[in-house]
Amino acid sequence: MPRTPTAALLALATLTSGCLPGGPGAVTASPVPGLEVSVDESFYEVAGLNARDLNHELSRRGPSHEGRSWQGQTDFRVAYSYSLERGADGCRAAEPRVRVGLVTTLPRWRDRDDAPERLRSDWDLYLSRLEEHEEGHRRIAILAGQELLEDVSALEAPDCEALRRTATEVAESYQKIVALEQKGWDEETAHGLDVGN
Repeated sequence: MPRTPTAALLALATLTSGCLPGGPGAVTASPVPGLEVSVDESFYEVAGLNARDLNHELSRRGPSHEGRSWQGQTDFRVAYSYSLERGADGCRAAEPRVRVGLVTTLPRWRDRDDAPERLRSDWDLYLSRLEEHEEGHRRIAILAGQELLEDVSALEAPDCEALRRTATEVAESYQKIVALEQKGWDEETAHGLDVGN
């Protein structure tokens, strides 16, 4: 059966999940053949020796998305590719690959060592909850990548043009589903405030 090399490489989504108003990625090994995940972190600096100053810095310096400032944020991009395999019965997707690229932005407190013990303890709890919340956004994106890979792997059609159309429909469907799941995670956890409770 003849194969057409890389038939499609389409960006599925570039979505941002903002949480708590206010370098090159490392590719991780995936137990799923055909799935590649890269994870990166970026940081913004905040300063202050009391809670009021820290909250002000978090609101002022945090990443923004759609006109709002957030204290933590996870951006991700899911893309897929496949080859076309023509046969007597039609066309199918061969050698499917899905790439999930994740970048999480978190605050870094530069005055931590000089701050009172109580404030450091509060910060540590806050940061662990924020990190846990952003990890939830990463899990959603990676799971969507796995599910997309399964669906692309199963694509078959009477002809290759029909397969391409179906692949586009599948990708658009995943984009909507992932956006809803990310929004649901924010609502469920109150943008990270309820994580760990």
